[in-house]
Amino acid sequence: MRKKLNPQFESEFCLAGYDKEKLLSLLNEIDSTKRSVSSRLSRLSSEPGEVVLKGESRQAAIRRMKDKLAFLADERELVVRRLAAIKRNTVLINREMHSRPPALTAAFVAATRLLVDRKTLSVIEQAAQDILSKTHF
Repeated sequence: MRKKLNPQFESEFCLAGYDKEKLLSLLNEIDSTKRSVSSRLSRLSSEPGEVVLKGESRQAAIRRMKDKLAFLADERELVVRRLAAIKRNTVLINREMHSRPPALTAAFVAATRLLVDRKTLSVIEQAAQDILSKTHF
């Protein structure tokens, strides 16, 4: 079951799409927020005498910060997975582009068209378009 995402993060994540630079920027923003929350949590947890919050309100603030860190970890994981998919697709495409002569690649596509039924060929073409749309060349 997927956890509910912060609407602001979800919007930024959708806007970033498969743009590597935007995703890296989002990742840096998440990391910065995590550092900030961790620092505040550390101060609140280790220096209770100097903090304004006491008792139940202090415990509630600590719980909220821990929850925020958990949400940030989930958001970070989504961004890292998308960046990994971009890298994987780029590596696959580069490997194919440079491991065979273009004529062999064209012959491979022609052979695929001859040997594979239309439905399977359509699925393969859609998968190829999907990979290209998620990889910047």
